[in-house]
Amino acid sequence: MISAELAAALMPPLKLTASAGLFSAELRRIDRATATSAETRPSATPAVAQKPVETIVAALSSGPKATSELMDATGLTRSTLGNRLRELESRRLIEPTAARRSPHVKWRRTTA
Repeated sequence: MISAELAAALMPPLKLTASAGLFSAELRRIDRATATSAETRPSATPAVAQKPVETIVAALSSGPKATSELMDATGLTRSTLGNRLRELESRRLIEPTAARRSPHVKWRRTTA
C-alpha cells in the first residue's frame, strides 16, 4: 500500500533495511533536473495512481464488490478508497447494496 501511495505522489520507492531485528525506512529526494529517467519513473505504477475514480468504476463493471475487494483491485488504502467511493456516490455513478456501515455492504454501478 505504501508503495502505491509513494508512486502516486511521484516519490521514489521505499528502501527498507533490516538490522538486528529492526527495520528502518529510507526516503530520498530526487533532483529531477539531473536524475535519469529510471530514477524519476515510479516502479510498477498501478493505473490507480493516475485515475483512481476510473479504476474503481472499471472494477465494478464486472459486478458488485466489497470494499476489501476494491482495495485489492485498486491498491488504494481504505481511507482513500472511502473518499473516492463517497465522491462517486455523490455523482450517482455507484451505490451501496446495503447501509454504508454494514459489514455486508458491496458497491455496484448505478443503472442510469
